[in-house]
Amino acid sequence: MRNLASLYAAEGRYAEAEPLFERVVVMRQNALGPASPELAVSLTDLAGIYALLGKSAQAESRYRRALEVRERALGSSDLRVATSLHSLAYFYATHGRPADAEPLYQRALRIRERAAGPNSPALTPTLKDYAALLHASGREKEAQALEARMAAIQSEPAPTGSAPGASR
Repeated sequence: MRNLASLYAAEGRYAEAEPLFERVVVMRQNALGPASPELAVSLTDLAGIYALLGKSAQAESRYRRALEVRERALGSSDLRVATSLHSLAYFYATHGRPADAEPLYQRALRIRERAAGPNSPALTPTLKDYAALLHASGREKEAQALEARMAAIQSEPAPTGSAPGASR
C-alpha cells in the first residue's frame, strides 16, 4: 500500500495518496506499536502529503510525532533523529517559520557530525537546506560558509567500502 501511495505522490496525485498513507500509518501503529521507529517513516510520508495539500497543522503534527517517536525509540543522537529534525526544519523553513527551523537544522547538523563525521556526505542535505534558509534571511556570509563546507565535502572522494545510501 505504501508503494502505491508513493507512486501516487510521485505522480502528483496527492489527494489519492493521502488516504493510503493514512491507512499505512494506522496499520503500522497497530502492527508495530505507537513507539516503533518504522512508524516514524509512515508519519513522515503522511506529513509530506499533508504539506503538499496545504494541511499545515496536520503536517506539522505528524512531523513532530515522527521526531518524538524516533527520539524515544532511538535516542537523541541517532542519524534517523537527525533526518526527522531536518524534515521538520524544512517544513518550517518552507512555511515562513525560519526562527523555528534554524535550531532544528543546527541540531540535525550536530547529530550528523557526531554520528557520521564532520566531513561526511550525510551532512550535505542539511547544509544545503540550512544555507537556503540563511540566504532567505539575508545572512549571506553564513550561508556561503555552509555552501563552501558542502562543496568541500562533495569534492572529497568517497571512502572505499562506503555503503550506498549511507547519508540517509
